Amino acid sequence: MARPKIGDVLEIETDNGNYYLQYTHKHPDYHGLVRVYDTPYPSCPDNICGILDGPKAFYCFTVISFGLKRKVARTVGNCPIPDGNKNIPMFRGRSVIAPVLKKPADGHFGDAEKGWSRIGRLTPEARQLPILGVWPFEWIVDRVQAGWRPKDDPR
Repeated sequence: MARPKIGDVLEIETDNGNYYLQYTHKHPDYHGLVRVYDTPYPSCPDNICGILDGPKAFYCFTVISFGLKRKVARTVGNCPIPDGNKNIPMFRGRSVIAPVLKKPADGHFGDAEKGWSRIGRLTPEARQLPILGVWPFEWIVDRVQAGWRPKDDPR
């Protein structure tokens, strides 16, 4: 199995069709950052690089080699990273769930490279930010299949 390279485009199969991810950054603490694309395809497009300007579902960090080794994903190409994806996006941390209130109490957001700022309750705009964490590929498959977006996460 070849080592993942920045720019690799990965395919995951779901009940809804095939979804695509692009490996955009390697982070020393959070592993590989992938941009997960929103549109399912019945089969791999001939011009795989052409889908990279399409809408994204979300960003997340994952251990790409584990997904490839377990055959949850496969590499289908390597493409230049689109200009809009060259920087690591702002992330939000999960809010603390206040046991008494049974709803999010506060949260934080920041740059995975520069640090974090604690904020109060997450605003609707902050809920759009990707959630920091290292996700197994199976979570990615479950979330794209369900149409999940960061704004849907109650934390």
